[in-house]
Amino acid sequence: MRVLVYLMLLCGASSLLAASDTQNADKKEITALIQELVQMDKQGSYSPQFVQDHISSDLRWAWPGGRGGRDEYIKTNPSDVAAEERVEDLKFRLFPDVAVVDGVFYKKNKGSSAVPFKGYLLEVWAKQDGHWKLVNSATGPFPDMRQAVRSK
Repeated sequence: MRVLVYLMLLCGASSLLAASDTQNADKKEITALIQELVQMDKQGSYSPQFVQDHISSDLRWAWPGGRGGRDEYIKTNPSDVAAEERVEDLKFRLFPDVAVVDGVFYKKNKGSSAVPFKGYLLEVWAKQDGHWKLVNSATGPFPDMRQAVRSK
């Protein structure tokens, strides 16, 4: 009887370790995809293969400058090429085929009059056809906590 209990505990522990390894691999993969997206956005052009593999055809996004679907998201605008763009402090909530990622987004366009933007980033990634695909993306300014209304 004890052997059966030990065997069950061992199987449970090994499945937890395997799940943890999978989650770490997913976090690393999604982090790399986000960094690649940042670099492509900074350059003002997107790899067609990356778009096909990692941006969902029904993507919905909302940014301070607008909102829309995948076509608007991947349009290139040479005047909007960034001097600096990065994401930091990524945090993950992982589910079997969905990841919710939030972090800090920073962007400064080229030109001396360009005002840098720093705000939140919130993205939803889903595993489709064996690839992690961006299905929803939003960024905006951090709320001014002095003006925030507390709910009861």
